[in-house]
Amino acid sequence: MYRRFGSSDCPTTVDVRLAVRVLFGLGTDHFARTLSPTNDASARRKRMSDQVMNERPAEQSQVGMVETALPFSTPPSDKMLSRITILLFILVAGLLTVFGYYASSICITVILAGFLAILFDPVVVILEKLQLPRSVAAAGIVLGGMSLVGLLGYVLYGKAMTFAEELPVYASKVQQTIEPVKVSRLT
Repeated sequence: MYRRFGSSDCPTTVDVRLAVRVLFGLGTDHFARTLSPTNDASARRKRMSDQVMNERPAEQSQVGMVETALPFSTPPSDKMLSRITILLFILVAGLLTVFGYYASSICITVILAGFLAILFDPVVVILEKLQLPRSVAAAGIVLGGMSLVGLLGYVLYGKAMTFAEELPVYASKVQQTIEPVKVSRLT
């Protein structure tokens, strides 16, 4: 990974410069002036020779500092990339919205199936512990759920039909109860 800029396996100052340039979006002319590899290499050689002779100038410190300046304006290529990124984001959001609108029944079915699979997984695991194969356990849960829905539909259908047959009786009772209130309001 680091062999592109140097022969060692550790990051070099050129790697750090490149990372800072990419991070802050600085142009190459700024780095050519402030952190050129030739100036850095000569400074490194001078530090090494000072360390060998145990001579250190008073103004030199242990920690090297990287001078960076924020750019006054972003380069045109960065502006173009940001505009293209925003345009692609809007395009993808629009396509997802259209897809969601036209494929809502499919999406709802898939989401509901995933929710039910997560919900009934503990039951399948319990049936597996009872030495039942996973496929048989899942099929049993599906059949049990379908029969439960069918039974509820049958019972609720019978009650709804009974209510529908008695609805005219309830409607006449409600009208008789409201009639005195209507007459008293009009007078």
